[in-house]
Parts: sequence; C-alpha cells; structure tokens
Amino acid sequence: MEAFYYLSNQLEDVLIEESTSLISRFCQRLLDAVRQGDYYRQIYRLLGNDGHLEIQLKQLELQLINALVSEAKTECDRYVRENHNFYNEGTFSIFQFRQTVQQTDQGYDCESILAAEPAIRQLLKLDFEPKVSATIHKNFRQTVNNTLKNQLIPMAKKQADTILQQFNQARSYLEQTLEQEAAEKIANNARKQEEIHQKIEDYNQAINSLNTCLTAMGLQKNHLPVIGEQELEIVPEVVNHSSN
Repeated sequence: MEAFYYLSNQLEDVLIEESTSLISRFCQRLLDAVRQGDYYRQIYRLLGNDGHLEIQLKQLELQLINALVSEAKTECDRYVRENHNFYNEGTFSIFQFRQTVQQTDQGYDCESILAAEPAIRQLLKLDFEPKVSATIHKNFRQTVNNTLKNQLIPMAKKQADTILQQFNQARSYLEQTLEQEAAEKIANNARKQEEIHQKIEDYNQAINSLNTCLTAMGLQKNHLPVIGEQELEIVPEVVNHSSN
C-alpha cells in the first residue's frame, strides 16, 4: 500500500506541474491573440486603455491553475484504490498478485523483497498503467476542457458588460482624442504651408537674381515668371489635398 501512495504522490506532482505549464502557455497565447485583435485596438481608441483585459486574464490564469491543481489531486487520489476487477479470478492481475505474495512470503528478511522486486513492479504496472492512460486520454482531458469553459465564458461575458458600461467615458475620451487629432492635423498643415511659402520665396529670389542677369545681358524679353500672390491662394488647397 505504501508503494501505491508513493506512486500516486509522484504522479500528482507531475500532473500538477504539467497542468500549471499548460495553463501558463494557454493564457500567454490567449493574451497574444487578444493584443493582436482589431477589437483590442478599438477598445484602446475608445477608452485610452484595454478595459482591464490583461489584468483580468492574469487573474484568470491564477484561478485556472488553482482549479486544475485541485482537480489533479482529486484525480490522483483514485490511484490508491485498486480497480474492482483487479482481483477477479482468471485475470492475469490476480495471478501476478499471488506470485508476488508467494515470493515475498518466503522469508522475513529483505532478500525476499529484493528477489520479488520484478514481480512487484509488474503488479504496480498492471494497476497503474490503465489508470494513467484513463487520466491522459479521457478523465483529465475532459476536466481541463470543462475548467477552461466554466472559467472563460463567464469571465468574457462579465468583461463585455464592464466595457459596455463605460459608454460615457468612451464618448468623452473619443471627443478629446478627435480634438487632439484635429489640432495635430491643423498644426501639420500650417507647418507644410509655411514650408511651401518658404520654398516659393526662395524660388522667387532665385528667379529675380536670374532675371537681373538677363537684363544686364539685354535679354529683358526672356525674363522668367515668378510666383505671385494669386498663385499663392491655391496653396492651402494643395496642402490639404496632400495631407488627406
């Protein structure tokens, strides 16, 4: 019986460790998927934050780990109880059990126990292999799925309601955002317009210098035109069009 408890505790440690690792990887992948979603960017634009989604997911990760640790302990508690068919007459397990008892009953020293070690290992293998297989392929897989479903769906609904209740905050923040974006566009257009005016001024200076040279050479008819105030009236339209 002590061997049963020892193996159960060892398997419990493994199951807890792997369950914790599984949930950590799952929650990280879920968080990465959330961050890449269009809805995440939209929430950030409306609220200025993620609506506490990341905090909720971190808390959910701890809840999932705690739930599966408890489920893992319950699952491994079954290992210390033999299957009710294990000692049925005509089964290989009852034959192996009798062989083991016969070997260990041959003396009171440790030599008989050491000699019976292969038989004991075989007996434990017959008992534990089906249980571990059932845990991996059936019992705990369903436990993990149910735990994820029971924890994730209520959390998602609650978080959606929480975000929807922040409508007034979202409207106020969006107004501020739009005002800031409009101010930035106006400032950007003004800067571009100033750059264009400066380039036109530099151009006109260069043309005037060239026309002075042409006049000195007696080529007044070949003067190049400068950009006048009338042409400058279209500059805001050009700037706005380039900005759009």
